[in-house]
Amino acid sequence: MDTFDKYLDKEKYNTENIYKSSKTDETNFDYYMHLIKKYCLNIGMNFRKNSIDIDDFIEWLKVYRKITKEYANFVRTLDINLNDSSLAEFGKGKYDSIIESDAFEISNYSETMGRPKLIFGDLNRGLLIYNDKIVYSLEDLGIESIISQNPNKPFDTTRLSLLSNELDKKVIFGIYGSFSDKDIEMKTDMIKEFLESTDYNELEYETDKDNYYMLVQTKNKEKRLIKRR
Repeated sequence: MDTFDKYLDKEKYNTENIYKSSKTDETNFDYYMHLIKKYCLNIGMNFRKNSIDIDDFIEWLKVYRKITKEYANFVRTLDINLNDSSLAEFGKGKYDSIIESDAFEISNYSETMGRPKLIFGDLNRGLLIYNDKIVYSLEDLGIESIISQNPNKPFDTTRLSLLSNELDKKVIFGIYGSFSDKDIEMKTDMIKEFLESTDYNELEYETDKDNYYMLVQTKNKEKRLIKRR
């Protein structure tokens, strides 16, 4: 957790004050805020108005990382290769990524994983910007499939739908967490929205005593199939 130590000078602080912090490392700061927002959604806390207990946040992040690894294992059982060089993960960083070294990371937070910065420049045309300088298309890099999971906001599902519907990319979109999470309804609504906005989907899920794992894959030229595991 040393990535975030520079921002944590008090046991508790108000999230509004973090914007006044010195941003000596913009990428780590932005990713920190991404995780804080995810934490607040997960426990049902107002991001703007409440103070964060850092010890609670760190413990939550440890548990979340563990469940993320379990979700990755679930994905592998579906014969999805997380080390495929034609696969790109969207919008993740060091603590919530599930891909392996040969896959791409398209994210503002990819540098937290020791990877070069690769972000969408023009999503409608599938154009990417590499290290703020070079423009590539998804085809240039051989990217055929996009994977993402547990977005912070519904807008991300709209972008994933566009990748499937307009650019004809296979999209693998998932949610996971504990049944006690406060954002479970928001996540399942995202899955429903994605199913309704894309054609020819396959839905798979798995549960254990405490947690759930759900995944949608777009499949072109096949009938929609819903499987229950």
